Amino acid sequence: MKITVLGGGSVRTPLLVRGLLLQQDLPLQKITLFDTDQSRATNIMRVVDRVAEHFGGGTEIGTADSIESALESADYIFSSFRQGGDFARVLDEKVPLAMGELGQETVGPGGFSMAMRSIPPSLRYADLAFRVCPEAWYINFTNPSGILTQALLDHSRNPRVVGICDAPVAIQRIAATIYGVPAVDVAIRYFGLNHLGWVTSVKIGGEEKIADLTGDMAEAFASYEPLYSSLIPHMRRYGIIPNEYLLFYLFRDDIVEKLKVSGTTRGEGIARDNAELFRRLTDPDLDPVAAYEAYLAGREAGYMATESGNVREKKDFSLFEKGISFGYDDVAIMIMRALSGNGATELPVNVRNGGFCSWLEAADVIEVSCRIDRNGLSPVPFDPRLPEDLASLVRSAKAYERMTSEAAVTFDLRMARKALSMNPLLAHPAKADELLNRILEAQGDRIILR
Repeated sequence: MKITVLGGGSVRTPLLVRGLLLQQDLPLQKITLFDTDQSRATNIMRVVDRVAEHFGGGTEIGTADSIESALESADYIFSSFRQGGDFARVLDEKVPLAMGELGQETVGPGGFSMAMRSIPPSLRYADLAFRVCPEAWYINFTNPSGILTQALLDHSRNPRVVGICDAPVAIQRIAATIYGVPAVDVAIRYFGLNHLGWVTSVKIGGEEKIADLTGDMAEAFASYEPLYSSLIPHMRRYGIIPNEYLLFYLFRDDIVEKLKVSGTTRGEGIARDNAELFRRLTDPDLDPVAAYEAYLAGREAGYMATESGNVREKKDFSLFEKGISFGYDDVAIMIMRALSGNGATELPVNVRNGGFCSWLEAADVIEVSCRIDRNGLSPVPFDPRLPEDLASLVRSAKAYERMTSEAAVTFDLRMARKALSMNPLLAHPAKADELLNRILEAQGDRIILR
């Protein structure tokens, strides 16, 4: 079995490689990393090599000089790249903020900018994969995952595409911690879009726990994830648990003001920390594993701290001590195992709606609890109804996603303007044209429209 990682210079790569090497019952022969920034991949390999030394197993791990050689004979492709690098992400956030709009990399106008950059290369990769390794599954981590998956399924020739995110299963992990059971023993039902969905059922041993978790135990739930402190009223009002990104929809204006006052965006912080990590990784006298572990501990503690006003407790992290965390790496590996025939599983993933939800279009990509096995992925049967105000928000966001996907594929300037104006997180739709002009000026040839 060969695994190809597109965006192999990502800071997530050592975690993914570690998780793969722990799958000792899989015939894993080769892991190939490809990155358009070869220096990043080379530096990340300093950490990956140590992971390989520790966990062993005889798997061949290395980098590829070309996308073609990276994809050749691949069985699974994990796509996790950032088109334009950290610099482009900083622009995604700062350009909207300068106009009083939300600066965030996956939702709002920042997410629009990232999608417009990421869709064209993703389509090229997926089409090339279909030609070079047509039986391989293309597992998309690249954000914004829902829009990217929509574009890939609509416009690439590759039908073997699934989008993933770790935010929904974080809810499953917290519930497991509260009740003192393994996360795999918690059954959740999740429905919505990527970064705009809800867990509507949490069962342990067949017993429904959602009323408890959104009622008397809501504070306990939030104690394990500080971002939920502000979401407790929403949980109690509707009796369901939202994706943490609902914060941006409920508190957009407050978050914009916090970001303005702070004088810096999360992207700028990440860019600074990434630069320091890679500086340390290039120093032969420094321990790459120690540098990497310190980096991850700091990144986790600062996750959306400015936006939410809540800071996580900083915890030590060991690359060589592995438990089930249900991060991106774990979700991807669980999907890979199930598709390989190593036991069916249920996970929230991004797939076609089909006939699952009657109030969305059949071709829409949704994020929903799916059964995954060697035959593929399909939504688990359950009632997708949401309160009408939430359903209306989902419909609005989906219309924006469809339009953004089409604009990125066709390079249509007029369509891009319309898509941006439809973004449900845009505070001033009348300024969409001016904002798009500023985005295009800042991003240059990273976004092509005509």
